[in-house]
Amino acid sequence: MARPWPASPRPRRGPSRAAWWIATADPFPVRAELDACRLSRTGARLVCGFGGELEIWAIELATLRASRLVTGARLFDVGPDDSILFGSVDLARLHRRTASGVTASIATVRGPDLLTGAVWSPDGTRIAYKVRTADGARIEILTLATHDTRVVSRRICKELEWLTDTSLVCAPRSFRKPLVIELRLGAGEATELVRYDGPEYQQVSALSASAAGVLLSTSPNDQHLAIVSSSGEVQRIASGGVTDLPAAGFTASGQLIFGASEQGHLRIKSLEVDGTVATVRTGPTAEVPFVVAGETVVFGRFPGGEATIPFFETPVGRRYPDGELFRLMLASGKVEPLGATRGFSSLSCATAVGPCLLAERSGAYVIARDWDLATGARGPERARWLVTSFASTVALSPDGRTLAHVQRLMENRELSLLELDTGVRRRIELPGTALDFPRWLPDATLVAVRTRGGERGLVRVREAGPPELVLAVPPAGESLTLAGEFQIAPDGRAAVLLTDSLQTHGWVARDQFQN
Repeated sequence: MARPWPASPRPRRGPSRAAWWIATADPFPVRAELDACRLSRTGARLVCGFGGELEIWAIELATLRASRLVTGARLFDVGPDDSILFGSVDLARLHRRTASGVTASIATVRGPDLLTGAVWSPDGTRIAYKVRTADGARIEILTLATHDTRVVSRRICKELEWLTDTSLVCAPRSFRKPLVIELRLGAGEATELVRYDGPEYQQVSALSASAAGVLLSTSPNDQHLAIVSSSGEVQRIASGGVTDLPAAGFTASGQLIFGASEQGHLRIKSLEVDGTVATVRTGPTAEVPFVVAGETVVFGRFPGGEATIPFFETPVGRRYPDGELFRLMLASGKVEPLGATRGFSSLSCATAVGPCLLAERSGAYVIARDWDLATGARGPERARWLVTSFASTVALSPDGRTLAHVQRLMENRELSLLELDTGVRRRIELPGTALDFPRWLPDATLVAVRTRGGERGLVRVREAGPPELVLAVPPAGESLTLAGEFQIAPDGRAAVLLTDSLQTHGWVARDQFQN
């Protein structure tokens, strides 16, 4: 039976970049995921490299026959004569394999330098290759006829393609916003011209260039907000611009309040009962919703702006800067201050009127204290735990006496129940399974996200015995997988952040690259 493989080839011509499912006539005898695919210049073959197995295969698109070309190598590019460029396992040598099967080494770098990529010029006479060095990077161009090489740039490029025979297009390694630079070749080092400076909180996931222009694939973080019904059906209700900012919860009237980023500007938004998405508040600076109590939202304001809110969790967890907490009355839009916060970590409330626990970092510990929802006043310390390699998640039971606490250590997630009055902690163990994002139902039932291998779902944590699977998300055949934060509405619906491989594609026309 033919096995389907996902492939995203980079076209040499035209503005389209498609994600293909290639079902070959002969199954691949390798188990690793595709690392890179390149479409041949004629469009007749798709050449793919497999990261784990370090093998390069060719697929003849007319017959869907697959054949192994190279082992122990990393695919870089396919040339105009169907020659392929690939790197050795140690990333010290660049090789060329001709269509007839002749392989030769054409460039070598010396340690600690590493060859990280190579692309063939449109006319087939030169090869540009990237080298990472101990103190930066360089781009060299090899002229095949003379074997001469020269350094044309010291720029670190995550993506590098030829734009024309006399210029390259580079997407620098950036974790905040997409940037595209044209490198115009001359006698010395290339002249740099910024040609695209995109919105904040996106990255260039991939780049493809032709004489017509540059195609950008950008993605904030590939997360999408969705509703999971009790029947297990998944309905996506928002995508693009939904960040990993916390989902605050449901209001008494059924609105889901969550944080989102639109072109780098944070918003407090809501999913209405009829399924529409609305903006609740656009603040003067970075504002993130944390808790919903009835028809009131508690949010944090961080004067440093959006740049100070970590888009992803840092190695020691989410690092909120010093800020303030506020109460937003949804009916009137009125905002009231609830005091400053230092080292904010999380806020968890048992019910719409409290009690609440405010967790803040203090040195090597996270300290959780009673917190008054009406006044913002802090009470006595109720629990503390060490700051570990990743952020922890917490949820307070409806009676305010038990804290469901997930401590994350690299890939391991340990769920425990901490009795706040006695300090007794009970671990919830399920071998081979990670439990995360605990949430309490109104009847004091605890629900959490279960991850086992590549499967995810929701489980009910019982008083005795192992957790019980409640809902498998996604259903069979669905490409979406359960990602992270979720909230439970009074009617039992679950709002979940889902993730998939979809990306936002942007087309930058050639005339935008001309002076």
